[in-house]
Amino acid sequence: MMPVGLRPAESHLSSPGHQLLTTRLGDLDCLGTVGDGLAYEDLLDSAPELALEPGLSIHVIDLPTLIALKEKAGRPKDLAALPVLRATLAEVRRRG
Repeated sequence: MMPVGLRPAESHLSSPGHQLLTTRLGDLDCLGTVGDGLAYEDLLDSAPELALEPGLSIHVIDLPTLIALKEKAGRPKDLAALPVLRATLAEVRRRG
């Protein structure tokens, strides 16, 4: 984790590693790769843009993809999150 107050360099953010960042909009968990080495470009089709504020948007992995990644990872913390993620997806689909 980067010490508080330091700005990550591009090399930090483009590495396959894991970065936990604090931004003025909240905490940001950045993963260089996920699953079986899937990179940013591999996930773009499953990551719609989310507007954070005017002129600032990010891509966020959609719920079905996030659920699949957590199922595949199979770690206790990922498996523990699945019921909430599945319920959230069901609610989103119910609301249409």
